[in-house]
Amino acid sequence: MTDADPEEIATVASDGVTVEKSFEPDDFPVPAIAFRIRSERDTDVSVRLADVVPDDVAPENIGFHPKYGAEFWDVEDGRIVFQRTLAPGEEYTTVYGLRGGDADTAAKFMSEPTLESVDPPRGAGDESDIDAALDAAEIGDVTPPDRDSAELALSGETPPAEPVGSTNGSVDAPDVLGIDDATEAESRSESAPPTADAPEERIEEADTGSGGTDKGSVDKSPTHADSPAGAEPRSEQGSLVSELASEIREGDVDDDDLMDLRDALGLDLASASVEARIEHLQSSVSDLEAYTDAMEEFIDEEGDARTLIAEARDGYEETTDRLEELETELEGLRSDLDRRLDSIDERIEETIDGELTAIRADIESVEERIDTEADERIDLESDIEALSTELAEVAEMRDRLTNALSGLSGGAPSDDAVDVTADSDVVGDTDAAATDEPPADPGSPTEESGTEETETTVDGERADED
Repeated sequence: MTDADPEEIATVASDGVTVEKSFEPDDFPVPAIAFRIRSERDTDVSVRLADVVPDDVAPENIGFHPKYGAEFWDVEDGRIVFQRTLAPGEEYTTVYGLRGGDADTAAKFMSEPTLESVDPPRGAGDESDIDAALDAAEIGDVTPPDRDSAELALSGETPPAEPVGSTNGSVDAPDVLGIDDATEAESRSESAPPTADAPEERIEEADTGSGGTDKGSVDKSPTHADSPAGAEPRSEQGSLVSELASEIREGDVDDDDLMDLRDALGLDLASASVEARIEHLQSSVSDLEAYTDAMEEFIDEEGDARTLIAEARDGYEETTDRLEELETELEGLRSDLDRRLDSIDERIEETIDGELTAIRADIESVEERIDTEADERIDLESDIEALSTELAEVAEMRDRLTNALSGLSGGAPSDDAVDVTADSDVVGDTDAAATDEPPADPGSPTEESGTEETETTVDGERADED
């Protein structure tokens, strides 16, 4: 996964476990610090790795990737701690990211990590050899000690050897604190967290004779040394053992007394493998307690699942009610809008109808005026034609009068004669006189008098026109 420069990788190794720490800026959405943990051991080992958080970085800004071992990380006193059990030859990669960080901030995390512990350490012996040696011994029922033997065991003294009176079978050595059970419990530690009562349960099994042997192969009535005078009955001894086992389970027995009792029962806890397993179980219990505390804190802050579901259901119902209110308001707005649109349509229709009526009336009035003007134009054109006809007649009469005057004067017409031709009526009378009367002698008095009469007539007509 890593593309980092080998010179930028911080490496630490101990007891056959190697840890490589590198900065991964491109493989994740946020800057991330990756750890490659590799075990070269032939047995399972529990690794505890710690990394220091810079002072200017809040622990809340550090996040763990769920696909890369987020459940194995924890924050302790300004440090982040990783703890996990590795199988033989296993290589595991885990990362943590920096929320809102950049390359400069990530560079502050590139200090060398601390490999705090590797359990069991190299040289402590192979657990498989120890298990094989322990399994070689046959597991039998343990004869419950009487009150005197128990008192000797608690005081640290060794009780005298007890003769075995039973011939049904020999009493085998007791199970060493349920080593086989511890091995089985460790194999299940990856899938289910151990409980704090595990060691006490194993001790109870040793006391009750259920250390892994068949009940049928053990004598159900084992003999013991002759009880001294005044010894308590067997039932009271069983009650004492049950009470002692109950106190051990409840943790009411001091550690020193418990160690003396184990020594008295022949339970050898000096094995480094057993100690490592106990430490592993204690560490697992601590992790479980930390996880439980975190869950309790989360539940206290956020509430349990039922509370969250109830809050979500209440929010859903509130949202549904709000949507229904919005739908009702929307329907009211639609109805109001429809009413307003209908009112606007009615007003528009009324306005348009009134305007159209007025326009039609104006058009009819204009059409009437046009018809009247057309009639007046026709009349005017008729008058113009009549005037044109009269002008033509006047022009014709003028020409006739001019010709008549020219014939009377025998020469070029004078200016007065030209002016006289303007009167059409006079010309008509003159033409009539010229046509009806024969030409007279120019030198006769009749001709002169006729000329004078004509001039007089013309002057009179001119005066009438003026």
